[in-house]
Amino acid sequence: MSACAHCNRTGRPRLQPAWLLWLAILVWLVPLGFLSQGFWPFFLLPAVAISAWAFTAVRRTCPSCGKLWSTRTQGENPAGHRPGHE
Repeated sequence: MSACAHCNRTGRPRLQPAWLLWLAILVWLVPLGFLSQGFWPFFLLPAVAISAWAFTAVRRTCPSCGKLWSTRTQGENPAGHRPGHE
């Protein structure tokens, strides 16, 4: 499990904005509908473009502090110092 580097909250990050992932899934229903009827899905390229945009635009944020989630394992120190080495 990872922890937030800013506030040390452990758990899962929140996807922000989460509706973009749902949009990326829903936008594929139109080309799949055309394919199921035997037509060439002319909405295929826009569906690929919207999906790529949605997957790159969604950010993982910390639910408690709201900053971008930077992965840090639970055993690491926030500043990167090892105990006993000052």
